[in-house]
Amino acid sequence: MACYTLILEVARNHPGLVGTAVVLLSGVVGHFPVVWFLKLTNFLRPTEAGKPHFARWIGVFERFAITLFVFLDSLGGAAFIFGLKTAVMSWRVEKDDNKKDIVEYILLGTFVSFIVAVAFGLAGRGLLGLPIVKPHP
Repeated sequence: MACYTLILEVARNHPGLVGTAVVLLSGVVGHFPVVWFLKLTNFLRPTEAGKPHFARWIGVFERFAITLFVFLDSLGGAAFIFGLKTAVMSWRVEKDDNKKDIVEYILLGTFVSFIVAVAFGLAGRGLLGLPIVKPHP
């Protein structure tokens, strides 16, 4: 119980620090539920040795941005990031021999990543005492 009280006190006194920590955690720690889900559904695609992991890095920065937009109460911005990533990743569909699998991989990974980022953003808003859902005037 003392740990929870300490976390709330830090959140109250240092909201910028807490917000930054939540955004960074969403990108880095949020990677694991995405990978776990893709493994569970047999959609995790192995990367060839020596090739960069562009999709994973895009996912990390996507979660940073979406969590930040949720913090700023701008779900339109979060939706824009979701659409932008989907559009940018579509070039992979044209280059891949197995188009159906790559489309499903991109969509599943993007959806799970989006959900993880929104969850981190909402949890962070709650931790900072911000309203999670805006009341109607």
